This record gives sequence, C-alpha cells and structure tokens, in this order.
Amino acid sequence: AALAQLIGRRLVRQDEQAGIALLPALRQVIYGELPVETREQYHLQAAAIRAERGDYTAAAYHLAHADQAEAAVALWYANRTTEINRGQARAALAIFEQISLRRLGPKRQKELQLLRSELYQLFGEPAKVVENLRAAAWPPAEATSVEAALLLGKALDLQGQTDAAHTAYADGLTVAAGLLSKMVHLHTQRSLSYLHERDLTLAWQEANRARYLAENMVGTLHEQSGQLEAAHTHYTA
Repeated sequence: AALAQLIGRRLVRQDEQAGIALLPALRQVIYGELPVETREQYHLQAAAIRAERGDYTAAAYHLAHADQAEAAVALWYANRTTEINRGQARAALAIFEQISLRRLGPKRQKELQLLRSELYQLFGEPAKVVENLRAAAWPPAEATSVEAALLLGKALDLQGQTDAAHTAYADGLTVAAGLLSKMVHLHTQRSLSYLHERDLTLAWQEANRARYLAENMVGTLHEQSGQLEAAHTHYTA
C-alpha cells in the first residue's frame, strides 16, 4: 500500500520488470541524508547483485563507494577484457581515476596502473600511459612487468620516441624469457613426477609443454638479439 501510494504521487517509478526507482532529484536528497555506514552497506549489497549478474563495471562503482577499493580493482582487472568489449571503458576510467594508489596494497597498485594505462591507450592518451607506468617499478620477476612493457612501448611509439620504445620492448622480452624459463622447469618437474607414478600419458603431455615453451623461449631470445631467421625457425618448431 505504501509503495502504491508513492507511485501514485509520482515519487517512485516502476518499470515493466517490477523494478522500482526513486526520482533522480529525490534520490540524491535521500542519499545525502543517509548515514555513511548505511550508504556503504547498500553499496555493498548493490555490488554483490551487479557482480552476480556479470555487470562488473557497475559492481566496481559500488565497491569503490563502499570504501572497498581493493575489491573494486581486483574485480574489474580480472574482467577488464569483457567489460571493454561491452563498451564500459569510459565508465570504468571515471571510476578508477578517482581511486588513490595509496589506498591499495602493492599487487592492486600494479593492477590499477595497468588497467588505467590500458584505458588511456584506448582513448588515445599515450602521454598519460607513460606517466602512469613510469610512476612505478616493474620487477623482472613479475608477469605484470611484461604487460607494462608492452603498454609503455606502444605509448612511446605513438609519441615518436622510437628508441625508448625499443628499450621498453626489450625489457619486456627479457622478463618474458625469464618467466618462460621457469615454466619450462615446472613442466619438466611435473613430467618427472608423473613418470615416477607410471602415468606415461600425462608425463608425455608435460614434456611436450616443456618442449613448446623451450622453443618459444629460444625464439624470443633470438628475436631480441636481432636474429629473426633463427627466431622464425624456433617459433615454427
């Protein structure tokens, strides 16, 4: 009865799916009068609903307003390709430009810088990509350093800084080669473990994965050294 009365007074609107919404002006007034703890609680509830439905940008918005910046970055970073393909890049950038790196732990800081850079690149702002990525250190043992090097190289290329771009690409290739080397070792050890268990099928699978990664790594090293024909041979293999 109360809801029907509100709809009758045109203070609340109802859609065809039985959803209801306050008028925008009224919504802002009520939102402003809510205690901050209540607002955060409702944002968390909204974030959970949005995430369950796959609306990750909307979920990140609510998480950010619920003082859950870490969760907002983690959720959107993991689903960024899907959201960009859905046309949510501009809305996402508006959210993540307002999140301070100081509110995040080291891992989420890197993710925030990477997703910001990817969005800046989409909107043709290479200077912001360079500024954003150069504000952090990218250790050679981290996979995110490869992505950072690729984004930085592209941005520098667009700015006409070819030599700096080549350096960024080379740094990325060095990191990638190191990570590939570790993956080869892991697959080799896993193959040995299966061999000890007499599971030859899985042992062969792991050995072939190690061979693939080794060929790829050698090709990468040849490419980085400028030996393109040798690199092509290993990539083909």
